[in-house]
Amino acid sequence: MTDTPSVLHVISGIDVGGAENHLLMLLDGLASREFDVTVAYLKGDGELADDFREAGCSVERIGIRSDLDPLGLGRLVAKIARNDYDIVHTHLFHGDVYGATAATVAGVPAIVSSKHNDPPYWQDQPHKLVHDLSLSRTDRILPISEHVRDYLLETSNVSPDRVQTVRYGFSLKDFEDVSESDVQSVRREFVDDNKPLVGTVARLTEQKNLETLLRAFEQVRDRVPGAHLAIVGRGEEEDRLIRLADTLGIADAVTFAGFRTDIPELMHAFDVFALPSRWEGFGVVFLEAMAAQTPVVASEVSAIPEVVADGKTGLLCPPTDETQFADAISTLLEDRELAESMGEAGRERLDRKFTVDRMVEEVATIYQEILSTKSR
Repeated sequence: MTDTPSVLHVISGIDVGGAENHLLMLLDGLASREFDVTVAYLKGDGELADDFREAGCSVERIGIRSDLDPLGLGRLVAKIARNDYDIVHTHLFHGDVYGATAATVAGVPAIVSSKHNDPPYWQDQPHKLVHDLSLSRTDRILPISEHVRDYLLETSNVSPDRVQTVRYGFSLKDFEDVSESDVQSVRREFVDDNKPLVGTVARLTEQKNLETLLRAFEQVRDRVPGAHLAIVGRGEEEDRLIRLADTLGIADAVTFAGFRTDIPELMHAFDVFALPSRWEGFGVVFLEAMAAQTPVVASEVSAIPEVVADGKTGLLCPPTDETQFADAISTLLEDRELAESMGEAGRERLDRKFTVDRMVEEVATIYQEILSTKSR
């Protein structure tokens, strides 16, 4: 091992997403702490490749064509063997499976895996078999929440002493210099004057449960006339959700805004952020709302209560109870003093518990601990 430890991060893809953004923030911090960091992504368009390079990382696409691609695995093994990495750190299902296998074949001293979610397919055969096999080769497993840790220990044959929770760290730099004129410009895309604006940012998938949000918003409109709902994101549920809004008679009060990159401005523009997810491994989008001091209405499931403090930084509801969601959203729209206090408390919680520096320091310490053990 050289004086500068070399770490290869293997991830399924680096298109825009929660795990991918988490990795970007982590590697930005590790690169500044004298780690030699490389990213190998297995598939996808590599939308964030330039961002990773700007953070000081080398980036390479391996290219796999299926869940089982021997040629792709061979390319990854060759890359690892050529560069003699000290640590291979894996992310997401394919990253775990390919990364742990290739690192084992190439004789890497240490293997680490981050767990970003609790996807149900962990329990489906043959996914469970290959997932558990990859974990058996891993020296340390880093769930991003206590919920993911508990789920992992319940569903996999993993010793608790190999598992250490490292909560997500969130960078505020994109939220610090948002101009009021830009925020007002975004608001005018959705509402006139001072009419209430509820917003969500999510992939339009079954997991995000936006049908419940639409049904709740039908009730919100009755209670808070003039309220508007902005749904930002794309996904396979989009057409069905558009039809549902029409069926509910709220199509004129709902904007499907598609994919957007101006998330800080949007979060500042929303009066309330609402998302009734069925599950979340963590829920980075809630931190984005908290960074903008926007109160949150969310589901009381999985890791969300670790992020959103119910009654303090937002209001939590059962994920399919549209009436409770409607009541919570309406309460925050009607009681602006309560909404503002929850927004301020959310930012304070973010500053206290979810900093990037804390996350980077914890991961760097784990790396050093593992390497010191391996060198004995």
